Amino acid sequence: MKYAELAERVKELGPGAEYTLSWYDGVYSEADYTIVPLPEGRFTVYRPSGRGENFPDYDADGRERVFDSEDAVCDFVWAKLTTPKPTKAPSKPFVMPTPEQLAEQRRKAFESLGRTDPRGQSGDDGAV
Repeated sequence: MKYAELAERVKELGPGAEYTLSWYDGVYSEADYTIVPLPEGRFTVYRPSGRGENFPDYDADGRERVFDSEDAVCDFVWAKLTTPKPTKAPSKPFVMPTPEQLAEQRRKAFESLGRTDPRGQSGDDGAV
């Protein structure tokens, strides 16, 4: 797909298309994806920093993404815009350890240091 078709598809996604996609024309924009033509008919994608600057989009290995054709870069951007983001599994809720578990953790910690728990000597369990 070419840029004109991608731009039409983006408009169909809903309002705010001008903040989603732009073509580099000498001035970077704050659009989520700016397609930048490179020499030899290649392309890259720049993203906004949120601080008035733009930076290249990088792959998982930290290399700048460079595409061999306008079709390839437009397909990439379209996939990014339309592929649902993975949802994070809910984390296990924190459960406070029982006083017995805390005492055992403390005992093991002092034991690993080769020291005796000073609370254990006086009989003070630290309870308030």
